[in-house]
Amino acid sequence: MNPHTRNSEELASDLVFALATRIAVNPAPTWPVPIFEAEAELYPDFIRNLLSALDGMKQAGADDREIAKYLESPTRIVELSYFLLGATQSGLEISDRRRLAGTLATTLAFARPIDTFCERGVNLLLDHAEVDSLAGAIADSARTNQIPSLARLRGALLSLMEILHVGIPQYGREVHGPYAVSPDLFMIVRDYFDFQMPEVLPSTADFPVKRIRISEVYSGTPAMVQFDISNHLTTRVRLQELLERFAIHVVETNGTGHRESVDILAETVLAELTRLLNITAEYTRWEWFRQHRRARYHYLTPLLQQSGRHLRKTYESSLSSPQPGIHREVEQWNDIPALELYERLCAELGLPPKRRLNGKRQ
Repeated sequence: MNPHTRNSEELASDLVFALATRIAVNPAPTWPVPIFEAEAELYPDFIRNLLSALDGMKQAGADDREIAKYLESPTRIVELSYFLLGATQSGLEISDRRRLAGTLATTLAFARPIDTFCERGVNLLLDHAEVDSLAGAIADSARTNQIPSLARLRGALLSLMEILHVGIPQYGREVHGPYAVSPDLFMIVRDYFDFQMPEVLPSTADFPVKRIRISEVYSGTPAMVQFDISNHLTTRVRLQELLERFAIHVVETNGTGHRESVDILAETVLAELTRLLNITAEYTRWEWFRQHRRARYHYLTPLLQQSGRHLRKTYESSLSSPQPGIHREVEQWNDIPALELYERLCAELGLPPKRRLNGKRQ
């Protein structure tokens, strides 16, 4: 069924089920701080600011498609949706919680239109013309003998995203596909963005790159690759052994784009990574918690600017408070079975559950 023919509550219910399933089978990130603990500290203010930003965009005339564009990528929308875990701590009326869940779900449907919740294991974001254009650009590259250099670059980018986005690199990257190129070739595309986050780390304002796209063509069929809702990729084979060709496109901060050498780009990224590692090496636990807050609010800035809304003052005061409240007991959501968590979240968000603990679909 086309997700755009379903109402926001149906989409939100499916979103919550996908989140609950993902949480139940995967441990939460714990670097550089336990994520559930860090995000619990943002309740209720972040959720209220997020709803205010989304409402403000709509009141300013933006539709869900435009909001999705400002949120940059489907995976970022998914990561923001994890804040729905804090619905009861938000202090919002249940109608407001339901509206927030519905807005996140519908913007995700526009950002990831083919398989919104990756139920079929694909994350298809490019149309046929874009796929053909990328494949054509890769076709003129020589058969790759630079797999070690590519692995080095991708490792450096992942580490850089982890520092910038404080433990959740998915906020700053989108891996998508698989795109069929021919009967025996498919393509995976890796996009990296948000390198300039001066309110989180001031030195990043000088980083010369705005976006990086790595397009990779592999031998085999798309069925070898599976994506989940949070943009994690799994394969049935050792994917790197099937890599045929790749190409790297860079968009600079001035908006110009060009092809780039893997070795030159790797040096640029590694230099930035080294600089940030040196800056953050002596961070205390509290400093990492503060960075986590700054990074999460970074994603709301374009929405707030467009809507004319302002952050709640509690955000500013929380950054300057001498001691965060990080010592209280925090619920570990992945200890709860998926269906139980799903039903609980539906109740807290005022959504009709489509699945029950007895396994029957409603």
